[in-house]
Amino acid sequence: MHQLKASEPDRISPLIFTDLDGTLLDHDTYSWAAAAPLLKRLEKLGIPVIFNSSKTVSEMKNLREAMKLSHPFIAENGAVIAFPEGYPEKNGAGLQFEFLGRARREILEVLTWAREEEGFRFQGFNDMSLQEIIRHTGLSSEEALAASERQATEPLLWFDTEENKARLERMLKKNELRLLSGGRFLHVMGTCDKANALAHLTRRYQTDWQYSVNTTIALGDSPNDQEMLNAADVAVIMAPSDAPPFHAQGKRETIYAGGRGPACWASALTSILLPPERECHE
Repeated sequence: MHQLKASEPDRISPLIFTDLDGTLLDHDTYSWAAAAPLLKRLEKLGIPVIFNSSKTVSEMKNLREAMKLSHPFIAENGAVIAFPEGYPEKNGAGLQFEFLGRARREILEVLTWAREEEGFRFQGFNDMSLQEIIRHTGLSSEEALAASERQATEPLLWFDTEENKARLERMLKKNELRLLSGGRFLHVMGTCDKANALAHLTRRYQTDWQYSVNTTIALGDSPNDQEMLNAADVAVIMAPSDAPPFHAQGKRETIYAGGRGPACWASALTSILLPPERECHE
């Protein structure tokens, strides 16, 4: 594939789009420690590591600062893109936003109608107390509060039948909404997705920020990442070896990491960006 290097002023670079839970973050502990050395190296080289997750802007802003990353990120399953003021010449303290999805209040109106009129049984973040969010996610109080600050999606716990879930999905589609399965929750959102956001942000890098993007790499661990994996040049599927497989479609290259979490994340990216004795594939 491509050797780890960045060039200024040409800014020739791959773009790395990554899911978080179960991918860059450990599924149970949320730790990224095993990936920290590679993250530091990529940041030093100016290679963008771009979060593309169901998490909120508040959650991802905190993670981005903790990891000392300086690049844009994609929140709420592609519904919100955030980038630093003055990017890429400088990494301003403030953030600017682009919204690709539906407002959360519109989503909640449809879900309220679905529950009251059709009797679907589910519980969304909007229905939960902070303590309930903590119990269902394993997050700290501060982290759970950040997770609740949603702008364009609503996570659900589903307590109904698969047949009714299919009915809800059809009903949402009529209202120009989508139902996606994530690692822990179902997610209700507009018709945008992680793939739309990947394509949109890649265009911005190429046209607005004058990057020569030589490849896009996507890493994910659940069907919620399917479209993102399909849209990238290289797909890295992070999943336990005993889990039901899912596949990226139409890829020049697909890598099965054989596990989840930061150690596998770093190993997979290293194999792509620093292949031993391997010819480049263009």
